[in-house]
Amino acid sequence: GGNFRFAAKVKDVDFRYAAAWPTAENVSGELVFQNTGFTAKIETGQFFGAKVKATTIAVDDFAARPYLLSINGEADARGEDVARFMRESPLINGVGAFTKSVVVEGPGLLELQMKLPIGAPDVAKTLTRISGKYTLRRGQAKPVVGPLVTALTGTVVFSESGVKSNGITGIAYGNPLTLSIANAADGGVVTEFAGRGDVSQMGDVLPFQMPQQVKGLTDFSGRVTTREGGAEIAIDSSLLGVTSTLPAPLAKRGDELRKLHLSIANTGQVSEKIRLTVAGALTDAAPTTTPTLTPMPATEAPASRIDGRFQRRFDSNGIALGLRGGVISVGAVAGDAPLPEGLWFSGTMPLLDFDLWRQAVENFYPPVVATRVVGTPREDGRSGIEVAGFDFKLGGLVAYGRPFDAMTLKGRHSGQDWRLTVDSDDAVGDISWRAGAFKDAGAVRARLQKLVVADEVPPPKGSIAVPVQSDAGRVADFPALDIIAEKFTYKDRELGKLELRAMPIGDNWRVDQLSISIGHARMEMTGLWQRYGDPQR
Repeated sequence: GGNFRFAAKVKDVDFRYAAAWPTAENVSGELVFQNTGFTAKIETGQFFGAKVKATTIAVDDFAARPYLLSINGEADARGEDVARFMRESPLINGVGAFTKSVVVEGPGLLELQMKLPIGAPDVAKTLTRISGKYTLRRGQAKPVVGPLVTALTGTVVFSESGVKSNGITGIAYGNPLTLSIANAADGGVVTEFAGRGDVSQMGDVLPFQMPQQVKGLTDFSGRVTTREGGAEIAIDSSLLGVTSTLPAPLAKRGDELRKLHLSIANTGQVSEKIRLTVAGALTDAAPTTTPTLTPMPATEAPASRIDGRFQRRFDSNGIALGLRGGVISVGAVAGDAPLPEGLWFSGTMPLLDFDLWRQAVENFYPPVVATRVVGTPREDGRSGIEVAGFDFKLGGLVAYGRPFDAMTLKGRHSGQDWRLTVDSDDAVGDISWRAGAFKDAGAVRARLQKLVVADEVPPPKGSIAVPVQSDAGRVADFPALDIIAEKFTYKDRELGKLELRAMPIGDNWRVDQLSISIGHARMEMTGLWQRYGDPQR
């Protein structure tokens, strides 16, 4: 028999207690070896920046195979140090998976008990036992997608096989936010959240900055599911409380529900996929003035449903640089084809009011932002995305005050020009449009097989007014024109071939050429075309 005991004081030593686990640094305390056992009573030390309090590390029997290393202690640990501990340990593929999708910072207290089998890698996973609790003390968290959450309080309890939170609250978008963390049913960790925010602040969640015509506070909820392969994000909102003065199909009352759903798969990776849907406008809906009241059932108008797919660009460090490409479909599903570069629009609409949308787009963002050329770097280092094209089937079109019947309209952006193809009862042929020409009045060049022009019409009944600039700064309504139509009809009268060249002069046109010919007859004229009600008359 006999009894062996050895004790020693240590100061400022590094202690690597187990392979694949972070090293304890600057350890001071007492080491005791007795027979085949070992005990370390640590008085001070740290892992990363976390200050270790009274902690005991022990091995009951080194002769056992495997022998168990026990750790029991606590530390004043900031969130970033706890997250790093999990990322740089075997916990990263289990309860620590959520640290891949969120950065946690700020003070807290970590209480930890572990039993680690040493010397038998094949059974290490099945014999490892962990019991821990982390108490947040007004810290903060920043997910890979979403707002900065401040004033975080609450606790997270975890083991080798699971994690669960208790009473985590914080502040996001200036409003209270609640969070819960738990195991996912099919593996990984799920973080659920619910809060309230102004849509103008949600550019870090949505794939684009919301235009300033869309305003209001609304509730939202969502979940982040983190697994070994990455993170998936889902966010939902009724948009109750949000108003939009954009033209149809995006006009919206504050008491109208239009459910928004955002999903992001493979978050933060090159293979990331973003999908956004907004339900169509509700018809015959009973107004809801209180968010807690359930509105009366209503029917969704499919023609105003929005379905979008997007993909972001990333630099070599994995930092998002804005959108690489996207497809937004109105009244139809966006499909699953590979996304081209740039932003594309498609779908079916009963009526497109080009005049209202032109004014709306000019006022999407405040002047400082609006003057940025699309695709150039922004002040925050991210880039915008250029609208590359569209493909619409329209029940009708209003452009420059004129109504046009049902048509198929396709457009492609090429340099400073838009190349359009139109096929309808009113017009057939090719059109190019340069929006920035003639001090933003625009320039239209058209080569058409036929063109039918009706009377100018007032805005559609029930349309929501779009804010416009003052008369002193208003862009001229009329573009420069270079039009040839082989068959021209005006107010139900077929007149023959039309050749027209005109330049914008304020709110008027200087007509350099107006030729109409049919057979051997030809009429030519020049002059100044003045809009009715012109104060210069």
